[in-house]
Amino acid sequence: NEKAELVAKVIGEVQKEFNNIEINTIDLKKSIESVMRKIDDYQTRINVLGRELSKGAKKLKSETIED
Repeated sequence: NEKAELVAKVIGEVQKEFNNIEINTIDLKKSIESVMRKIDDYQTRINVLGRELSKGAKKLKSETIED
């Protein structure tokens, strides 16, 4: 009986740790997803700025050629 109780106790502790790991993994996944959304937002802004710079450069070139 003592060994069975010890085994049950160890299994209970291991199960508790697995539950903690699962909770931490879920939290980590949420954090990573949040960072990925921020990266996507920054990439969108970079793309918009790049297009605006390109348009401005083309406009300056055409105005320089005309002058």
